[in-house]
Amino acid sequence: MVLQGNQKNPARGDNEPALALNEKRWRLDRYSKQGYNIEDLVCGNRHGQREHALSPYRKEQACFSFQYGLEEKILCLPAKNLVRQANIAVSQPCNIREKLRSKLDTQTNLTNSIRRGRKRDQRILIVADDYTRPTPTAELLPVLLNWLNEQGVQDKEISLLIASGFHRPTTKVEQQTKYGEETLQRIRIYHHDASDDGSLEYLGETSTGIQVYVNRMVLEAKLTIGVGIVEIHPWAGFAGGGKIISPGVAGKKTIDMTHALPARLEGVDIGRTTGNDFWESCQEISEMAGLDMVINVVIDQRGRPANVFVGSPRTTHKKAVDYFMTINKIVFPTKADIVVTSANPKYQSWGQAIISAYNAARVVKEGGIRITLAACPEAFGDSQYESLFYYDALLRRWNSPGDFWDQRRGKNDSNSRNACAMYKHLELMRHSDLFFVTDGFPEFARDLGSLNVYENPQDALNAAFAKAGSDASIIAFDLGAMVLPYVEEEG
Repeated sequence: MVLQGNQKNPARGDNEPALALNEKRWRLDRYSKQGYNIEDLVCGNRHGQREHALSPYRKEQACFSFQYGLEEKILCLPAKNLVRQANIAVSQPCNIREKLRSKLDTQTNLTNSIRRGRKRDQRILIVADDYTRPTPTAELLPVLLNWLNEQGVQDKEISLLIASGFHRPTTKVEQQTKYGEETLQRIRIYHHDASDDGSLEYLGETSTGIQVYVNRMVLEAKLTIGVGIVEIHPWAGFAGGGKIISPGVAGKKTIDMTHALPARLEGVDIGRTTGNDFWESCQEISEMAGLDMVINVVIDQRGRPANVFVGSPRTTHKKAVDYFMTINKIVFPTKADIVVTSANPKYQSWGQAIISAYNAARVVKEGGIRITLAACPEAFGDSQYESLFYYDALLRRWNSPGDFWDQRRGKNDSNSRNACAMYKHLELMRHSDLFFVTDGFPEFARDLGSLNVYENPQDALNAAFAKAGSDASIIAFDLGAMVLPYVEEEG
């Protein structure tokens, strides 16, 4: 059985024009023909979210624009049912190259260390995130390379290791887009393979008993610099910081043991680092491996680089998270019966898109309904194994999340990276339903026991009203895998 998605994925090199995730294509002529008030079109916007992009002439409806992969979907909702966003998130794009350069120039301790430690074989390692993250890496790397050159480090002494964790390999086309042609020509690029035991070094155990295996290139480098993004993460709370090392360039056993934590321990949750053993384990492993510095970017709700932070992993990550909350936290006065959101920017497959559904659960009422719009050009997962795992798990009806975990986590938690995502999905389904809108699944794979699948967002909305009633309250927000929603009294 081949579980391939129905849509082409330009980022992987399919024969379609690739569009940057942060390019919003407003089709004004189409909207005007459909009766929308174009004067009310806001691309910023006054509510701090792009979902309030269109207002129809009929005042009883409010129309929202949702990113759907590289396209967009318009969904009109009854205005009287809406729970309006209470805060306005404002951000300004920055010149990411100039800002990074200015931040690098402040790293005097690192500069002195590099210059004092000059040897014939300097071995500088850059560890950068992969295709699953919208980090503007191609903009950052030339600045970093030039800065290292000024410290006396030659390009031939610098390597880049792709922190793929246990994701599929980043394709050549994706590498060109992600890291930039200039970088590919200047330095050597290596791809981490978590299953290649010969490339790993054992470092001992963390305080939570996780066995630590890390790519040997990190340990052999004289200086290791992590480059990534600070964004929400379902287990670590936020990506960035030491997470670039684990799970980024950790061995499969380490990844498996870490991803068993969401089912074992309390406090492992999206948007939370304090008291989160998953996040703490990632930081602890990065310190064991000797991560020297991180470059962490924060992007805003229009996909634009808003700020960059440089320095020691823990301190820098904390600063970046604090800044993230000022521009990407969205607040609503109350929870709603129905929550509608898009999976962007993690729309590639169900395994990524489900993050937006976790996020929607933060602001939906008990017994409510979440509607997630996800293109899923790679269907269920980014590999044949992952696709089959999720498809088989979703096909069945499980007695409980614990029943699923016991049966599918694998020997020594060998399936935990995928099993924890499904476990979380089943746990949330006990409290609210999920209507998953996609045309990316193969036709035979749309009748699933543990997931309600719709091809059209209007059909999903109609079904939600049929279940919750015509007076059901609604929250709607775009970029469900990027922003962090709160209820006012909890925020």
